[in-house]
Amino acid sequence: MRKASLLKACSIVPMVAATLVVGSQTDAAVLVGFDAASAGAGVTPSDVGWSQFGTAMTNNGTFLLQDNTGDDPATSSGEYLSPSAGAGTMMYQAGEYGVEFRVRPLDDVPFLGGSHYANLYLTWSDDSWNYNVTIDKDTDDGGAGTTGGIKYGQNSMADAVLGIDWSVPRTIFIGYDGTLDTFNFYVDGAFASTVGTGSIARTGSFAQDAVDFGDGTTGQGIDIGAEWYFVNIHDTAVPEPASLALIGLGGLATLARRRK
Repeated sequence: MRKASLLKACSIVPMVAATLVVGSQTDAAVLVGFDAASAGAGVTPSDVGWSQFGTAMTNNGTFLLQDNTGDDPATSSGEYLSPSAGAGTMMYQAGEYGVEFRVRPLDDVPFLGGSHYANLYLTWSDDSWNYNVTIDKDTDDGGAGTTGGIKYGQNSMADAVLGIDWSVPRTIFIGYDGTLDTFNFYVDGAFASTVGTGSIARTGSFAQDAVDFGDGTTGQGIDIGAEWYFVNIHDTAVPEPASLALIGLGGLATLARRRK
């Protein structure tokens, strides 16, 4: 169950502000965020104002490790919800903002025989809709291909970005343009694709003006490992160009969510 006190509007306390990222790939203002390296080994988002659900991740001083694979997959989950970035930060068909994260999946999320979208996901909400993306290590699962991408959706999934080599961490920036009502996806600073809000929007208001990431499932029979380096909300829809090597880009069961 979600705690009733979860999403109180709040200003970012100095402790949280101290962890607002060093090492992000944009120069735009970070409204709220967590960077594992700048926070330091042993410090997790729940230590600096984020809400934790399920099993805690561990911070080795470089990244947060999402790894419940040694636990009971029927009961294990673990995710973090940010403080509010400010009421009205995320508005449907208005303004702009960006959601940014750096991650490396260690396991593949399977999509055969049902959706496991929340085993390795990031979600947020504006004043009208909820949105989520899933990090997919291997697009064709057991096939010959080895690249993955970013998917969106829940009981049915669609590809936002294909052709991502997840053998190394990648920085994903999702910018919302309220005028065009679209989400633009960038990988390591390079534009990758555009998805209309009508395709990605889902009913719900969890994480309004905030962001939540990790593993939000129980009872799915699997757990997924990942390295999370940072997660931010920006006040812009376009990342600043990064001087990083660009990658090559190619073009159901109801989930039981654990909130306690």
